[in-house]
Amino acid sequence: MTKTKRTILIVLVLFVVITLAIMTSVRFGLFQKKADDKDSYDINIEVLNYSIPTDIVLIGESIPFREALIYRKLTNVTSELLETHKKYQVIILSDLDGTLSISDQELLIIKEKVDNHTSDFYYLGKNQANRLKQLGFVDYDWPSDDYCIAVVMFEGKQDNFTGIWAESDVQATKDNRETLGLLLVKQFIRVLSSNN
Repeated sequence: MTKTKRTILIVLVLFVVITLAIMTSVRFGLFQKKADDKDSYDINIEVLNYSIPTDIVLIGESIPFREALIYRKLTNVTSELLETHKKYQVIILSDLDGTLSISDQELLIIKEKVDNHTSDFYYLGKNQANRLKQLGFVDYDWPSDDYCIAVVMFEGKQDNFTGIWAESDVQATKDNRETLGLLLVKQFIRVLSSNN
């Protein structure tokens, strides 16, 4: 075999080996995004699920949280159903669609947990705003374009605030249903972390 044929054969063999190596790398995802790459929403969910063990209780309309978030959905409220073994608890009344049906007795059970500083409370919606004020969750009217009130322990003191989900947020994110879940999860972490 001549030197030229040998060089051509070596080049062809190297070409085949390199081609197979590239194909194998692509096949096994070496040049693709790794499955364990997480965005900030995924990382925040892990914090709530494991680092700041939080019992998240959702009452009312579903919220588009990511599947990884561990939460309970209740259709009614009793003291027994709100018992938890986790260090923190967040209770969400979701009424953005205006269909939440909840009694004063159920609201007072939630209020007792909030007043005893054993639960943080978030209300999403507008229809129950006056009832929440009458029952003492808040002592003021919140802005007409705001869809959320929170009553939480923040930096060791009970506080309440609005501004988490307003009409401008609804309009700006109407094509991204995950946004509300992300904002709530980030808010939970901000509030719960302030107490550590």
